[in-house]
This record gives sequence, C-alpha cells and structure tokens, in this order.
Amino acid sequence: MYNTRILDLLERLDAATDTACLTSTLIQALKEWGLPHIAYCNLSEFQKTGDLGALQKIMTFPTDWTEYYQSRRYEAIDPVFHAARFRRRPFRWRDLTTPRGEFTPRQRGMIAEAAAVGMAHGLTFPLFGPDGEHAIVSVASLDPLEKCPVRPSALAAVVTHFHMVHQELTEHGIDAKPASISLFPREREVLLWCARGKTSWEIGRILHLAEGTVDHYVADAMAKLDAPTRVAAVLKATRHGLITP
Repeated sequence: MYNTRILDLLERLDAATDTACLTSTLIQALKEWGLPHIAYCNLSEFQKTGDLGALQKIMTFPTDWTEYYQSRRYEAIDPVFHAARFRRRPFRWRDLTTPRGEFTPRQRGMIAEAAAVGMAHGLTFPLFGPDGEHAIVSVASLDPLEKCPVRPSALAAVVTHFHMVHQELTEHGIDAKPASISLFPREREVLLWCARGKTSWEIGRILHLAEGTVDHYVADAMAKLDAPTRVAAVLKATRHGLITP
C-alpha cells in the first residue's frame, strides 16, 4: 500500500493543468527526496526525428555535462538508452558498468564521466505508451540511492503516472472523459475499493468474489483506462468522474 506522501504527489500530478505545472511538481518532489538531477527523454520521438530536444523534455543535469555530452555525440552510444530498449523494470547505472556487461569501454567510460560531475548514482525507469511510445525518466545523485526516503518501486509509480499525465496534456489536453471509456458496475466497484486502499483479497471478502475475479475486473478496468498500474487507474477514473472515492 502506498504511503500518504506518494498518494499526495500522485494526486498533485493528476491535478496539473499544463505540462509546466506537471514538470515543476515532479522536479520539486524529487529534489526534496535527494534526487536533484532528472531527465525525461522521449526515445521514440528522437528516433523518428533526430531532434535532441526530444531527449530533454525535462533536463536538470549539470549544464556543463549536457554540453559535453552533446559535443561528444554521446546520444549515439548512451548505454542507458540501449539498456532501456530491453528492460521493463527500473535499473541502476552502476549495473551497466559491471565487467560482464555488454557495453564497450567508451560506453562504460561515459557513465564514469557522469559520476565525476555529481551523478555517481543513477536510476532509470523505462516507460511505454499504448501506441508503442518509448520514453525514460532518469534520476541521479551524488549520494547513494539508498539514502532516498522513497523506494524505487514507489518512484516507479510516480514517474509512470507523470508520463501518463504528460502524454494526456500534450496529445489530448485535459478534456472531459473520452466517450470510449465505459466501465461496468463491477469494474467501478473494485476500483472504488482500490482507491480506499483495499487489496484484492480484502475486496473479494467485501464483495463476495474470488480474489482472482477481483484481479480480472481490475485488469479490465486498467486496460480500458489505459493505465499501467492500479494507482494510475484509480486516479484516472477519479479524474474522469467514473468513480468518487
């Protein structure tokens, strides 16, 4: 179950009225958690257009580093981009430099150079959209990631929801509920109990359903809402007026 701090941030991200507000909310929260260096990169857009701006939707890495990075054309060999193509879970940059890794000395050297300018400890979250979109959020700090008060799993929920809302704001605006979204009563009901912090087992006891049946309703609701997690589904359903927690 997510703590109050995470749920509050998810709600503030969901309430953002434009990408500037959304971005500042994320940056401020991550800085408070000891993660001052943030990059939000749209890899799909970069691959299609070659525009370096697509790799800097958010960029709070040191300016000297980003200028050096571009001068060295590191976007062509960046091991983080390469690893994100094949991984679904968050990964630490230090894991990319192990002796048995698949990267070249130049790629491993790039990670070492980033560490030398204050980004010794990095963590990347691969993100995916409904039409094959591929993006990442990377966070980095001079201090070990273990000092961050928020676990990687909770950070993953935050950046995934940020990505979802960012896509909505940039592609579809913040209009009312799309006509194509329609939840069955049971789907609304289980999402409502999810919003109240209940597990599938607890919801099953309340509604007299098997735990697997609850999971099925939740999965169907997530698919209809195009939500990658239960938390995202609850927030999106609330935002569109489908449930009222």
